[in-house]
Amino acid sequence: PGAYYVTDITEYLMKIIELSKEKDIPLLLIKTPYCGVTLDIQKKYNKVAEIAGENDIPFINFNRHYKEIGINFETDFADANHMNHRGNVKFTRYLAGYLKENYEIPDRRGDSAYGSYDFMADNCEQRIYNLELTQINQIDDYLEKIRGGNYTAVYSITGDYKDILNYGEVRSKLQTVGINLDEADGDTVWVVRENNILFSGSDSIDFEWHTQLGENNNLMVTSSDKSENKIEINLSNTHKYIPVEEGFHIFLYDNCTETFVGAARFPIINDYLSDKR
Repeated sequence: PGAYYVTDITEYLMKIIELSKEKDIPLLLIKTPYCGVTLDIQKKYNKVAEIAGENDIPFINFNRHYKEIGINFETDFADANHMNHRGNVKFTRYLAGYLKENYEIPDRRGDSAYGSYDFMADNCEQRIYNLELTQINQIDDYLEKIRGGNYTAVYSITGDYKDILNYGEVRSKLQTVGINLDEADGDTVWVVRENNILFSGSDSIDFEWHTQLGENNNLMVTSSDKSENKIEINLSNTHKYIPVEEGFHIFLYDNCTETFVGAARFPIINDYLSDKR
């Protein structure tokens, strides 16, 4: 299998090289950082380097540049084969610096012919924003971050929340996203988009409410006396959340990327609404 793989590399790499020469496209070959390099794998990298050299094409094995990139194996990898977000940011910046220094690449921002570039840049930026959001534990910081984005959020609160010792503080925080906690009656749910309440209901009355999110997703919020856990949140039957534990819960959907961001819970502990768990 190893010999076949090298043969396979040679065949298809030569096709890429021939096409790039035919179209007069500068070609740069790279190997992204990888922490599982074995002797057999290195032989394959060596074969690529040999082919690149024979055809006057630059090849950079970034496994030889960990220090320059600033790679930390304890924090920058999701697994042996793939960098996580932190590692990818380091590597992308390093690679971008190399490209900028060695190639003349025009700035295509704002060019309608390259609109997909702008779309993907915005999409990636939003996904980073969502990742940062999931790492926040303080409820006020979490709510502030949501207010800065284009989200559809399902907020729910359960248990004896009106008796918690920091009720006034929590009430003030929820007012920032348009929720009046004083009007809540029992376990209550609100669907909010950009601080506009689309729906609210409590477990005292059965309800079934839904809305279309983008082209492909449907959000449904229900409550029924027939269910042990009355309030249920369902996104296209792919993400289901039932706020069981006493406290405040946020089920979050990103309208920009049309993706589920996550569900956060802030439980009531020792008569206080606590940080995210």
